[in-house]
Amino acid sequence: MPSSVRALYLFRAASEKEPIKYKLVLWLAISTGLRRGELTALEWTDIDFERAKVFINKTTMHVPGHGLITTTPKTPNSSRNITIPASVMTLLRQYKTEQAKLRLAFGSRWGGGEKLFTSDRSGLPMYPSNIRAWFCKFLKRHNLPSIRFHDLRHLSATLLIAQGVHAKAISARLGHSNIGVTMDIYGHLLQSADQGAADAMDQVLTKPKEKKKERA
Repeated sequence: MPSSVRALYLFRAASEKEPIKYKLVLWLAISTGLRRGELTALEWTDIDFERAKVFINKTTMHVPGHGLITTTPKTPNSSRNITIPASVMTLLRQYKTEQAKLRLAFGSRWGGGEKLFTSDRSGLPMYPSNIRAWFCKFLKRHNLPSIRFHDLRHLSATLLIAQGVHAKAISARLGHSNIGVTMDIYGHLLQSADQGAADAMDQVLTKPKEKKKERA
């Protein structure tokens, strides 16, 4: 079993024991390749439930002395629209219902505005560092290998490559400045996938024809 697929299975099993908010953080990261700052910048208006798309047009960062700052993405291609898998859309709808209950409980004290990801204790927007802290604890709780949260972005790309998705489509989903960046990072995997495709085609071309069953 490819390591990327095995990692996916491990994350899937472990995430079932996590609060829905962090389960959604994990699966959005894996399915879309979003960065931490892009995840914490998301607002409900960035989600198109009818077309199953997420619009990436901003990012957040913590600036000492200024708190959480929202800015435009670092490159023009970082602003992008990504189609969300149906299973993650279902999770999004469930989470929206849960957050609505939290907002009701906070009432006028709610400070998260329309942010997707907020603190359960303060109702304020989450910091990118909050995601990193949770992820480190998540890995330890479930005895998973120690990796960076950013590595989920690479896992996303690796899974797409394994499924035969074209490099241009992968580049667009990740928001790379150009396809050359994608090739520099994942070129060896793309070449390996291409060789695998050639081997699979060779099997089809050289497979002996099945003999027709003789009529009784």
